[in-house]
Amino acid sequence: MFGRKKSKEPAVDPREQIEKTIENLEAFVRRAETKRRDLLSKAKTAKARGDKMSYNMAVNALRMIMQQQKQAEQMSLTMGIVMDTRDVQGMLGEFFSSMKTLCTQLGEIPSFKEMQKAAAEFNSNMDKMNKQTMMMDEFMTAMSESMGSMDFEGISTNDEIGRMIERELANELDAEEIAIEKQLEEAKNRLNG
Repeated sequence: MFGRKKSKEPAVDPREQIEKTIENLEAFVRRAETKRRDLLSKAKTAKARGDKMSYNMAVNALRMIMQQQKQAEQMSLTMGIVMDTRDVQGMLGEFFSSMKTLCTQLGEIPSFKEMQKAAAEFNSNMDKMNKQTMMMDEFMTAMSESMGSMDFEGISTNDEIGRMIERELANELDAEEIAIEKQLEEAKNRLNG
């Protein structure tokens, strides 16, 4: 306690933090897809059995997981776009910085007054780029802070989920009918052949 220095937590690189967040979002989307398929199967079973309570529970759980999955996909895409935009700004910043240095060196030669004008223009562009980079950093900070407080609003109604389950059931019945018809055809061929 006495004589101990408080250790500072290492600074977190915003880029690494966003990349990790994107990885986590993509992993969540994969887990949510597996859970969605599982819940869809349970909803179909409940519907086929006529178990309304289990069916309604499955529909509500499906709606919730689909909402969260869609939100995670949107956040992952948005953050990827932000990272790509930031990369482009970084490349442009490096380019303008090297051009600024070149123009400054060329401007030292008295006969290159036009190059001095170009250097001034590059300096101006570099200042604008720095302002954009600062605004992007502020945007990314605000985005990462707001991610924890996002509200998942409804995207799928019970009717939409019900239609999805009906389509799945119809597809299963069609597949069963096709399999039965195939078996009958094979049996006929054996009898006739």
